Amino acid sequence: MKIHESVKKLLGYVREGEECSCPFIISTNHSMKIALFTYYATDETPMIVYGYGQLLTYDGNEVHTEEKELFQNESDFITISDTKMVSVEQHRKMYHAYYDALQDLVEHYNSDDREVFIEKVAELFKKLIPNDALEMYRRICPDYLRILKI
Repeated sequence: MKIHESVKKLLGYVREGEECSCPFIISTNHSMKIALFTYYATDETPMIVYGYGQLLTYDGNEVHTEEKELFQNESDFITISDTKMVSVEQHRKMYHAYYDALQDLVEHYNSDDREVFIEKVAELFKKLIPNDALEMYRRICPDYLRILKI
């Protein structure tokens, strides 16, 4: 499964008004899926995430969508104050490096040296995702954060 093509396929399912997470992997029953989730947030800083849209997964053949719910209470909202501002070019480079590292991890997931690939993905993921935003991932994909030891 190719990460770049998988992400492009998943992005086609992101609806207008939804923001999109960083892609991540889901490993189930000896198979690997590429996933991302969408969410709803305010445009201003600090950004307030007030709900999720959908969880999108791609197994190499089909895209599966699972609708998520808006948060029920204001206490569930996630405030992201430490947004990272970088140039468009820097943003592109950071995501390209992350996708490449994720591709390497997928290809070596069952190998003896998988920890090296996990460490690289974790390092790049932490550069992309503000600390405040990790709560979104903890709620949707805690297993991925456990794999990355974040």
